Amino acid sequence: MNPLALELELPSIETAAPSAPPLGAESDPRLIELDLEADGLGLAPVEGPPLNPDGIASVMELAVHLQEEGHHREAEPIFRRIVHAQPDHVAALHHLGVLYLQTNDPVRAIHVLRRALEFAPSDADIHRNVGEAYRTVRRLDTAEAHILRSLELAPDDPDTLCNLGHLRVQQGRMAEAVDAYHRALTFQPDDSAMLTFLGAAYCHQRDVQSAAKCFHAAVTLHPDNVTARHLLAAMRDDDVSEVPREYIVDLFDTYADSFDEHLTEALRYDAPAALRAAVEQ
Repeated sequence: MNPLALELELPSIETAAPSAPPLGAESDPRLIELDLEADGLGLAPVEGPPLNPDGIASVMELAVHLQEEGHHREAEPIFRRIVHAQPDHVAALHHLGVLYLQTNDPVRAIHVLRRALEFAPSDADIHRNVGEAYRTVRRLDTAEAHILRSLELAPDDPDTLCNLGHLRVQQGRMAEAVDAYHRALTFQPDDSAMLTFLGAAYCHQRDVQSAAKCFHAAVTLHPDNVTARHLLAAMRDDDVSEVPREYIVDLFDTYADSFDEHLTEALRYDAPAALRAAVEQ
């Protein structure tokens, strides 16, 4: 299997950039109108009695713990209750927005995170996550503005540098993607996932040797990294006739957001458009 034949699309997580538009200045067709409640965030009504302001800190601690443990369904209404009781609670807004990102609801994440930015316009982490939400809905100019603003505020943050790398891949700016991943690795040199991202970016550049080194390092650090292990085996001409199920799942999750665009733009699949034209005639 020739790895150069692979069409790698990175997920997802810094060089001179073109001038960015004002943050949030443009209309995004993906940002559908939401049924806004009293809080203006499109959140469902809050159930239960209002929170006692003196108890918000302990409730917030519980919600964060649930989120960190992956119990998003249980954490989400608690964050909403906090926001309902204290609309300018930046940490609750931020965690709630990240939760929506974690549960594949980037549109709602954008609404909530932008509200958090109204109260904390110089928070690098919030800018990073707003940028990631916009990148997820492929609003790349706005994503870039927020990611670069985050890096202005926290230049050495590896998560933001990683997200910049992902953005540059989506923009087709592979040399800049490689640079962003390299910079992120200076702060997290043992990050197996980051090495995999860097290797994939090298594949885009047809730099097989550098890609193989990255995949080998990623597998050495994390033998269960199925993506790096599979791509490294392909480069070595090992038998990869049976693709690991985990690799297929990972590749599908990575590729799903850009499938329609790749199908219509990169592969020039125009059958639906041709059918519509025939019907209209």
